[in-house]
Amino acid sequence: MGQSGETVELKIADTAASGGVRQQVWRFASRAECLRCHNPWSGPPLAFNFEQLDQTRVGNEMERLTREGFLAAHPGRGTLPSLVDPFDRGAPLEVRARSWLHANCASCHRSGAGGAVAAYFNLDRPLSDSRLVAIQPARGTFGIDDGRIIAPGEPWRSIVNYRISTEGSGPRNFFSVKESKAEFGGGGWLVV
Repeated sequence: MGQSGETVELKIADTAASGGVRQQVWRFASRAECLRCHNPWSGPPLAFNFEQLDQTRVGNEMERLTREGFLAAHPGRGTLPSLVDPFDRGAPLEVRARSWLHANCASCHRSGAGGAVAAYFNLDRPLSDSRLVAIQPARGTFGIDDGRIIAPGEPWRSIVNYRISTEGSGPRNFFSVKESKAEFGGGGWLVV
């Protein structure tokens, strides 16, 4: 791997794609890019987070992993915000959207975690203190006129909506663009 990382195009078997195969562009970050988020200030490993594991829908993974010695007991247990399934239409739309953003974006976009944008996607941060709503992006607008990180009631001006709705996802690129487009790509959740 070179100092600037590497981008490759992969062919992925996908029964929903034309011909049963889709192209997936994947970026392997350079060591310096990795260290932007994987650093001593970002807390636990940047994969799952405690809020995702502290659920009772299928059994509590945080309890199981702690009991089996894979995780240390979380000191803030009981004070963590409750994430909801983003696809559970019985939950409030704002909580569903913020849970999805927390799980997919907050590993980097939180205080001290190395995200290049000073916005906080973690659910435990009040929305009023998140630097998300009606804030002009510091790193460009992708050509969107008067773009805002989240433009309340105007998803066409919301950078978050653009990022979710296109293949131009964050550097982690872990979330499914297809699933997120179907659920959130229309921007209806951006009514804050």
